[in-house]
Amino acid sequence: MNAPSGRIAGLVMHRSEWIARGVTARRLASDEFRRVVPGFHTPTEQPASLTVLCRLLQQRVLPGCVISHSTAAVHWGIPLPHQLDDGVGLLSAAREWDGVGPVIPARITPEQSRSLFSGADGLAASFPPLHCTIGQGRGGVRESTHVHRSSPRPTITRSGLALSHPAEVLLQLAAQLPVWDLVAAADALIGDTTDVRGLTLEDLRAYTEGQTARPGVPALRRALTLSRPRVESPGETYARLLACHAGFEEPVPNLPVHVDLEGRTRRVDNGWWAPKVGLEYDGDWRRLSKRAWREDEERREALAAQGWLLRRQNRGDLLDPLPSLLRLRESLRERGARVPSVERIRKAVASLRTRPPALMYRG
Repeated sequence: MNAPSGRIAGLVMHRSEWIARGVTARRLASDEFRRVVPGFHTPTEQPASLTVLCRLLQQRVLPGCVISHSTAAVHWGIPLPHQLDDGVGLLSAAREWDGVGPVIPARITPEQSRSLFSGADGLAASFPPLHCTIGQGRGGVRESTHVHRSSPRPTITRSGLALSHPAEVLLQLAAQLPVWDLVAAADALIGDTTDVRGLTLEDLRAYTEGQTARPGVPALRRALTLSRPRVESPGETYARLLACHAGFEEPVPNLPVHVDLEGRTRRVDNGWWAPKVGLEYDGDWRRLSKRAWREDEERREALAAQGWLLRRQNRGDLLDPLPSLLRLRESLRERGARVPSVERIRKAVASLRTRPPALMYRG
């Protein structure tokens, strides 16, 4: 007798266990199920969470392995570009909490993506590869599991999972990500937007010492020279890096501004103090929450009353940055700031495609 579909949602079991429950070998081989790690299947439409799959990997498939790379990153809340590992970075936005720690889903549909990201692109992620490291044995790819050989590295146990330490995760990602994506991850780690607390830029730099023989070390060291504290979103990171790449003087992330009429301090996403010009990134969270949107508009009005001119960018402006950069140039020029030439800005924008500093500029 076949197991009813409603009773298998969220389960992951060995093939023999499914058959013992009445699921035929033919059903297991169909699109109804997905083989996620060697010998184990889960329902495709209502699968076990990525977190549960990681526990399965550590407890039954590869005991002693450590969850690493992008799989560990999403459990730490480290932002990742959606182009990496079949969209694994999208899954963080849909994570839930079980009282012990974060539970990361194994898939996100285009419909869920549109809801979570305010109609951005309808992107999807489905069963991204699981990354882990082992001290002994054979590495390689087994089913959708990427097994990396490694000498012992720092780990932290969280939600019942042995995870690579966040600094180690950043070094692992350095072999996969372009420099701007690494900077966004580092900015998040030393800020307040991940589940990591107390990690500083100096800590990350210190971790790279003595690691010269490992892939990704030069890239990470370069990224750390560009990383800054007090950044609240990857969009703010990319906006800052884009402005510097185009030849503008570097803005101050989340620049504090005292508003006299309110008697309180407001912040500018990326600010140039002398000309009182700010570069703001409009992220999806502002559109998702009416309250957040209202509070943000009040902040901008208060800053405008102090003489600040705020230029806005969104994801579309990052992908096609020339118009917004030219507007920024005009605003800064009118207020007496040093600005790059139009030709310099055009060349900088063209180089984003020929030498992509972030995955969003590839392909």
